[in-house]
Amino acid sequence: MFKLQVKLDKISIKLSRTVIVPENINFNDLDCVLRRVFNFSYFHISIFKFPGLNTPVWDFDKAFPDCAAMDMKDICIRHYLMLFKKFTWTYDLNNSYEFTITIRKANKKYTFDYPFVESFECDYQPIRDCHVYDFDEMLYCTVNGHEMPDYLPDFEMEKFNLDEINEKLK
Repeated sequence: MFKLQVKLDKISIKLSRTVIVPENINFNDLDCVLRRVFNFSYFHISIFKFPGLNTPVWDFDKAFPDCAAMDMKDICIRHYLMLFKKFTWTYDLNNSYEFTITIRKANKKYTFDYPFVESFECDYQPIRDCHVYDFDEMLYCTVNGHEMPDYLPDFEMEKFNLDEINEKLK
């Protein structure tokens, strides 16, 4: 099993999830796990990028067929463990939800082989239909008890429920 520390970039408050995944998970399945863990839908394109590689990994089912990319379904993350300790995952290229993922081998032996969230920081979910900078400001106001400015979108801040998410990941 691998332990992934998944942290949302470009925001002022630390929002992260520690996710345990099987070694044989491919990027398509990892994308599904991350979407579920952060409460994102399946109608936006997401992409994985690795430092020093010009070729991203993304979902050809949603992307343009003539782009130079590797298909998520064909690649297991264990092939990247030896080369990279960190990479990025961006959900919704327009709204710029970019996450840094730090990957390492899990020290503990697990008796199951499905993904689960081990821990989290910040118990709010990203808002999938607004830009990451608007979400950052809404999160900052919510966490610090400030009133929301009028120019921000009118979204309800949704709480993260660890038990519910882990049940969905089984």
